[in-house]
Amino acid sequence: LAMVVCRIACTARNIKSYTRFMESQGFGIDEAHIQRMKARQHETKVVLIQATAYIAVLVLTLFSTIITKMPDGAIGRAINENMSELILLPLQGVFNLLIFVGHKVYAYCRTNDCSISYALWQILC
Repeated sequence: LAMVVCRIACTARNIKSYTRFMESQGFGIDEAHIQRMKARQHETKVVLIQATAYIAVLVLTLFSTIITKMPDGAIGRAINENMSELILLPLQGVFNLLIFVGHKVYAYCRTNDCSISYALWQILC
């Protein structure tokens, strides 16, 4: 995750330095090259969001397991840990499916310029 964040920062810095260098040398700015760099940066941001979502789902689903392993009285037993563990752990697969399909729908919408509902229908059917 840290590597993806660094990649986003480096790409933004590269775009700025490329533009400054080309202007200082008296060359014209290659807009196609800048557009490709911006597209790469956008894709990297999409991957960052997807990776963050997967990590958040993992933490959410393992939260109940972590609570049950803590000593008594550490957090208070307001919820039934076994019940939350039985509900949340199987839901991890559903959450992962939603993230995966969401990314596929996003990619389909970008390439085909269509609505989310149409893209979801095309992917699932």
